[in-house]
Amino acid sequence: MIALALLDLIQDSHKIIGKIVIPPTVYLECTSDLTKPGAKIIKNALDNDRIMLHKVTQSNMLNELTSILDQGEAEAIMLYKEIGADLLLIDEVKGRKVAEKQNISITGTVAVLLKAKEKGIRSLVKPMIDKLLQHNYRLSKPLITTILKRCNELPS
Repeated sequence: MIALALLDLIQDSHKIIGKIVIPPTVYLECTSDLTKPGAKIIKNALDNDRIMLHKVTQSNMLNELTSILDQGEAEAIMLYKEIGADLLLIDEVKGRKVAEKQNISITGTVAVLLKAKEKGIRSLVKPMIDKLLQHNYRLSKPLITTILKRCNELPS
Protein backbone atom coordinates (compact mmCIF):
# COMPACT_ATOMS: atom_id res chain seq x y z
CA MET A 1 0.00 0.00 0.00
CA ILE A 2 2.76 2.40 0.93
CA ALA A 3 4.53 1.83 -2.39
CA LEU A 4 1.33 2.48 -4.33
CA ALA A 5 0.82 5.65 -2.30
CA LEU A 6 4.39 6.86 -2.82
CA LEU A 7 4.02 6.35 -6.55
CA ASP A 8 0.59 7.98 -6.66
CA LEU A 9 -0.93 4.80 -8.11
CA ILE A 10 -3.78 4.35 -5.64
CA GLN A 11 -6.02 6.70 -7.59
CA ASP A 12 -5.63 4.47 -10.66
CA SER A 13 -5.44 1.15 -8.81
CA HIS A 14 -8.89 0.10 -10.00
CA LYS A 15 -7.58 0.29 -13.59
CA ILE A 16 -4.41 -1.61 -12.74
CA ILE A 17 -5.37 -4.35 -10.28
CA GLY A 18 -9.02 -3.78 -9.48
CA LYS A 19 -10.70 -2.78 -6.25
CA ILE A 20 -8.40 -2.68 -3.21
CA VAL A 21 -9.78 -4.15 -0.01
CA ILE A 22 -7.54 -4.26 3.05
CA PRO A 23 -7.94 -5.37 6.66
CA PRO A 24 -7.95 -2.64 9.33
CA THR A 25 -4.57 -3.79 10.66
CA VAL A 26 -2.90 -3.04 7.32
CA TYR A 27 -4.59 0.35 7.21
CA LEU A 28 -3.39 1.17 10.74
CA GLU A 29 0.15 0.00 9.93
CA CYS A 30 0.18 2.42 7.00
CA THR A 31 -1.54 5.41 8.62
CA SER A 32 -0.81 5.33 12.35
CA ASP A 33 1.79 8.06 11.81
CA LEU A 34 0.53 10.52 9.20
CA THR A 35 3.99 12.07 8.88
CA LYS A 36 5.32 8.86 7.28
CA PRO A 37 5.60 8.76 3.49
CA GLY A 38 2.35 7.76 1.83
CA ALA A 39 0.26 7.75 5.02
CA LYS A 40 -1.90 10.76 4.15
CA ILE A 41 -2.46 9.47 0.62
CA ILE A 42 -3.67 6.13 2.00
CA LYS A 43 -5.96 7.89 4.47
CA ASN A 44 -7.38 10.04 1.65
CA ALA A 45 -7.84 6.94 -0.50
CA LEU A 46 -10.02 5.41 2.20
CA ASP A 47 -11.92 8.67 2.69
CA ASN A 48 -12.55 8.85 -1.08
CA ASP A 49 -13.48 5.17 -1.50
CA ARG A 50 -10.34 4.27 -3.48
CA ILE A 51 -9.65 1.55 -0.92
CA MET A 52 -12.09 -0.30 1.31
CA LEU A 53 -11.63 -1.76 4.77
CA HIS A 54 -12.97 -5.17 5.66
CA LYS A 55 -12.59 -6.72 9.09
CA VAL A 56 -11.30 -10.29 9.18
CA THR A 57 -13.13 -12.92 11.19
CA GLN A 58 -11.11 -14.31 14.09
CA SER A 59 -10.37 -17.97 13.53
CA ASN A 60 -7.94 -20.75 14.30
CA MET A 61 -6.43 -20.28 10.86
CA LEU A 62 -5.79 -16.59 11.55
CA ASN A 63 -4.12 -17.55 14.83
CA GLU A 64 -1.95 -20.05 12.95
CA LEU A 65 -0.96 -17.45 10.38
CA THR A 66 -0.11 -14.83 13.01
CA SER A 67 2.24 -17.33 14.63
CA ILE A 68 4.41 -17.24 11.49
CA LEU A 69 3.59 -13.87 9.86
CA ASP A 70 3.00 -10.37 11.08
CA GLN A 71 -0.61 -9.48 11.84
CA GLY A 72 -1.17 -7.42 8.69
CA GLU A 73 0.03 -10.12 6.32
CA ALA A 74 -1.88 -12.83 8.16
CA GLU A 75 -5.08 -10.77 8.00
CA ALA A 76 -4.52 -9.98 4.31
CA ILE A 77 -4.30 -13.69 3.53
CA MET A 78 -7.43 -14.39 5.56
CA LEU A 79 -9.26 -11.49 3.92
CA TYR A 80 -8.39 -12.88 0.48
CA LYS A 81 -10.02 -16.16 1.47
CA GLU A 82 -13.03 -14.62 3.22
CA ILE A 83 -14.09 -12.30 0.40
CA GLY A 84 -13.07 -14.59 -2.45
CA ALA A 85 -10.58 -12.09 -3.85
CA ASP A 86 -8.92 -12.56 -7.21
CA LEU A 87 -5.45 -11.38 -6.22
CA LEU A 88 -3.34 -10.73 -3.11
CA LEU A 89 -0.83 -7.89 -3.27
CA ILE A 90 2.03 -8.95 -1.02
CA ASP A 91 5.76 -8.26 -1.21
CA GLU A 92 7.21 -9.84 1.92
CA VAL A 93 8.91 -13.12 0.98
CA LYS A 94 7.65 -15.17 3.91
CA GLY A 95 4.08 -14.01 3.36
CA ARG A 96 4.31 -14.79 -0.37
CA LYS A 97 5.50 -18.32 0.38
CA VAL A 98 2.65 -18.94 2.83
CA ALA A 99 0.13 -17.57 0.32
CA GLU A 100 1.53 -19.68 -2.52
CA LYS A 101 1.29 -22.83 -0.39
CA GLN A 102 -2.42 -22.05 -0.01
CA ASN A 103 -2.85 -21.61 -3.78
CA ILE A 104 -3.53 -17.91 -3.42
CA SER A 105 -3.03 -15.84 -6.55
CA ILE A 106 -0.40 -13.26 -5.63
CA THR A 107 1.24 -10.24 -7.15
CA GLY A 108 3.79 -7.74 -5.92
CA THR A 109 4.55 -4.08 -6.26
CA VAL A 110 6.91 -4.64 -9.20
CA ALA A 111 4.17 -6.43 -11.16
CA VAL A 112 1.84 -3.50 -10.44
CA LEU A 113 4.44 -1.12 -11.88
CA LEU A 114 4.71 -3.23 -15.03
CA LYS A 115 0.93 -3.34 -15.37
CA ALA A 116 0.70 0.44 -14.90
CA LYS A 117 3.02 0.86 -17.86
CA GLU A 118 1.28 -1.80 -19.96
CA LYS A 119 -2.07 -0.07 -19.42
CA GLY A 120 -0.62 3.36 -20.27
CA ILE A 121 -1.15 4.75 -16.77
CA ARG A 122 2.58 5.45 -16.49
CA SER A 123 4.92 5.82 -19.44
CA LEU A 124 8.08 4.65 -17.64
CA VAL A 125 8.84 2.15 -14.89
CA LYS A 126 12.37 3.35 -14.08
CA PRO A 127 11.33 6.58 -12.31
CA MET A 128 8.94 4.56 -10.13
CA ILE A 129 11.70 2.10 -9.24
CA ASP A 130 14.05 5.00 -8.49
CA LYS A 131 11.49 6.53 -6.15
CA LEU A 132 10.99 3.23 -4.31
CA LEU A 133 14.76 2.88 -3.90
CA GLN A 134 14.92 6.44 -2.49
CA HIS A 135 12.43 5.27 0.15
CA ASN A 136 14.56 2.25 1.03
CA TYR A 137 12.54 -0.41 -0.79
CA ARG A 138 14.71 -3.43 -1.27
CA LEU A 139 14.94 -4.46 -4.89
CA SER A 140 17.93 -6.47 -6.07
CA LYS A 141 20.03 -5.18 -8.96
CA PRO A 142 19.32 -8.32 -11.02
CA LEU A 143 15.57 -7.82 -10.52
CA ILE A 144 15.80 -4.15 -11.51
CA THR A 145 17.80 -5.09 -14.62
CA THR A 146 15.24 -7.76 -15.55
CA ILE A 147 12.37 -5.31 -15.10
CA LEU A 148 14.02 -2.56 -17.13
CA LYS A 149 14.94 -5.02 -19.93
CA ARG A 150 11.35 -6.22 -20.03
CA CYS A 151 10.16 -2.62 -20.33
CA ASN A 152 12.83 -1.66 -22.88
CA GLU A 153 14.11 0.98 -20.49
CA LEU A 154 17.76 -0.05 -20.19
CA PRO A 155 20.18 2.47 -21.68
CA SER A 156 21.92 1.22 -24.81
